[in-house]
Amino acid sequence: LVASPPSHAQKGGNEKAYLLLEKALAIPFPSDTIYVMQTLYEYKTLFFFAEVSFRLGKYVQTWEIYKKLLAISSLLPEDRDYLERRRPQLAACIAKFGSR
Repeated sequence: LVASPPSHAQKGGNEKAYLLLEKALAIPFPSDTIYVMQTLYEYKTLFFFAEVSFRLGKYVQTWEIYKKLLAISSLLPEDRDYLERRRPQLAACIAKFGSR
């Protein structure tokens, strides 16, 4: 479902992607499967949800998601760096636009 950036988000359907990802976040980690990407449950879905939230102008929500993501010890270094680089831009958006 979310192994790569949501195709809805890439094609301008951010609202659809937001709803899909919101539902995906509520799916519990399956205990009886072998071929499940654990990172999807640990943080990737949340990471993509943050990206879509940002595109929709939900800057305060995005900030809160970034804080959650940065608190995850298993977050890949490159994902952590990406979030740290985006934080100043996000803070500027919050200061200028607030959150929709």
